[in-house]
Amino acid sequence: MLTITSARYGNAEHSAAVIKTAERGSIAISEADTPELWADMIASGVAIDAFEVIPVARQLAAMSAEQRFNKETGGIVVNGREIATDRASQGMIANAFSYATAVPGIVTKFKTADGFVDLSSSELTAIAVAVGAHVQACFAKEAEIAAAIDAGTITSFQDIATAYAALG
Repeated sequence: MLTITSARYGNAEHSAAVIKTAERGSIAISEADTPELWADMIASGVAIDAFEVIPVARQLAAMSAEQRFNKETGGIVVNGREIATDRASQGMIANAFSYATAVPGIVTKFKTADGFVDLSSSELTAIAVAVGAHVQACFAKEAEIAAAIDAGTITSFQDIATAYAALG
């Protein structure tokens, strides 16, 4: 007979479990497939922890990446103007900023959801800086969440949604 040190049900029906033993470490067992170990677990008197769905760290990280992408590409408002931040718009804004930097004082035509607008170098700089700061804040939040997942302080999809909601 094995020395069972802990046990946790492996499903909601309580017909499977993972036991930890002093002799063999963790072992997956079931009432149907390993009835002798199942009987040992019951006879051991060890409290059997309830079944709990625990999201895998990779699932949490994937959810975080998706949330970051949605936040990053969801747009921002700069000086009362709605600014698209999808990947194509980020590239167009960066190119326009480079052009305005190379040719100081130029007025740039830029197409928005409301039509064409004239942007001064300072207006374009404000937009480019705001978009850059927004994108970096999104990636910084994803890095913070990844560290919290690794540390075990973020353990649910709701924790991730709450963390991204804080970005505004």
